[in-house]
Amino acid sequence: MELEFAPRFNIITGDNGLGKSFLLDVIWWVLTRTWPQQVNSGMGAGYMAEPRDPAETAAITAWVEDPGRNAEFEVTYTYRPPEESWVPESGSSDGGTGPREEFGSSGLDPSWVPASSAGNISVRPDRPIKPYRLDFTQPFATSLVVYAHADGSFSSWDPHRHAPSSDGGRHHKRPALVLTPDEVLNGAWVRKGGRTVYLCNGLIRDWANWSAAKDRDHERMMEVLNALAADASVGPIDVGEPTRVSFSDSRDIPTILTRYAGPVPILHASAGVRRVASIAYILALTWREHRLAAQRLGGETCKRIVLLVDEVESHLHPRWQRLILLSLQAAVDAMAELDMQVVATTHSPLVMSAAERFFDGGMDRWFDLVLHEGSDSDGKTQLVELRTPSFERLGTVGHWLESAEAFALPTDRGNTEAERLILKARDLLVRGDVRLKEIETLNDKLAEQLEVNDPFLARWGYFVEQVKRRRRADGK
Repeated sequence: MELEFAPRFNIITGDNGLGKSFLLDVIWWVLTRTWPQQVNSGMGAGYMAEPRDPAETAAITAWVEDPGRNAEFEVTYTYRPPEESWVPESGSSDGGTGPREEFGSSGLDPSWVPASSAGNISVRPDRPIKPYRLDFTQPFATSLVVYAHADGSFSSWDPHRHAPSSDGGRHHKRPALVLTPDEVLNGAWVRKGGRTVYLCNGLIRDWANWSAAKDRDHERMMEVLNALAADASVGPIDVGEPTRVSFSDSRDIPTILTRYAGPVPILHASAGVRRVASIAYILALTWREHRLAAQRLGGETCKRIVLLVDEVESHLHPRWQRLILLSLQAAVDAMAELDMQVVATTHSPLVMSAAERFFDGGMDRWFDLVLHEGSDSDGKTQLVELRTPSFERLGTVGHWLESAEAFALPTDRGNTEAERLILKARDLLVRGDVRLKEIETLNDKLAEQLEVNDPFLARWGYFVEQVKRRRRADGK
């Protein structure tokens, strides 16, 4: 498979098990050189990608455009079974790391220039760049990267906080911040040198502390939360006074003000609200920690964020599914003037239908994974094929459900028995010359499954009357 991502929104559709989450895992790894599950063993997602047959050569080739360096990179990683890892291709004797090469803006050929035996670098001739070092065994992303996993866990990568130090002091930095759903709420810590080091305070403590301090990050989180939950029928999400949920828990638990029950502790909120609140929190936390790290290092803040969202509609009511993609854009705008690239997977025709509002073929792209009839060296009769369909406005959600390049359902019916009968009736409509008894039997079954005002029955009823009329005219 080969994917060339668009600079803004990239939407991936496909049936369960065809590899949507796998693609997001690989994108995350290409940018950060980490597998989430290896950073946090408590994760139920984000495992390292492994080839089906270790005896066969398996490769991941990455083409990365890096605005931070005004350059582009190409590198191929191959899987090495003895090390159980992916390493840059190299003919050198240094184990595949290749030498580090330093490049400046003067005297460079604008064509592909070897950066090391492990990869290539292309420098744009019309833009000056600062000298830098590039090691293809290490992360080379210069943007923030946030990954919202389908199970409610999150991974976050910051070039200031997680990239290896130029002096080799990698042991001072975590390779990434990877949080299980419980850690997103309650925080995460590790033991180091006999003391507890807090990696993240968690949504509950940070929300309460930021709110009490009237911190700008609390305002930013609320802006993000309301951007993600933007809907006139829901209205702005307001925060109530913190409360306690147990005698044994001394924490002040943030509350959400609801129209039907007053303040509700975030721990008791719906799965959809917790999902939206978690995304808002991780985005606000990532931006906050990045700014603080930039201050400590005397460096600049990022101008770009890559946001990966698996099953973007997860736990969301259809009302919110229609708004989630645009709300993600608004959420990032609420943090800062960051350029955002989104790669999101979805099973929802509502998400696809809602994308008609903003989808731009020059800025956005749609990928679809499908089962394809064929065979490979193992004799498989079906293969997964990646398609890049042209995005067309289909209008209704029903049309998206029946689109052969999206969800490919025979009808837009949820009642599978009604669908079976309608498909049989459609066949009879095409055949025309059928027995009256067969039609009457099917007509009775359709009447049992469909409402009397169902649109299909109007066409079907006309057909039945035409058949009866012909039979009477023929004296049969």
